[in-house]
Amino acid sequence: MFRFTIRDVLWLTVVAGVLMAWWIDHARQMVANHYTEMLDWRFRAEALEDYLRNDLSEKVTYGNSGGYGSVVVEGSRGTRIYHDRIRSTASK
Repeated sequence: MFRFTIRDVLWLTVVAGVLMAWWIDHARQMVANHYTEMLDWRFRAEALEDYLRNDLSEKVTYGNSGGYGSVVVEGSRGTRIYHDRIRSTASK
């Protein structure tokens, strides 16, 4: 049989606590990095949308076709539909 002393149990608790603190910190950093990337892409998309609407007089609408996101641009060059390749969580 195994015999554990109180010191062994305390060391195990310390190691488990350090690992949990590292894991929580790592998860927070991953969320922060993802959020920063999302804001960067959102800014770029809004700038492009503003250019299309105001400078080129194009109509920009967003849709959800078959669970995939889409952007529809209507204007002087006809209607163009752009789809992403990632299935969104919400679908019609």
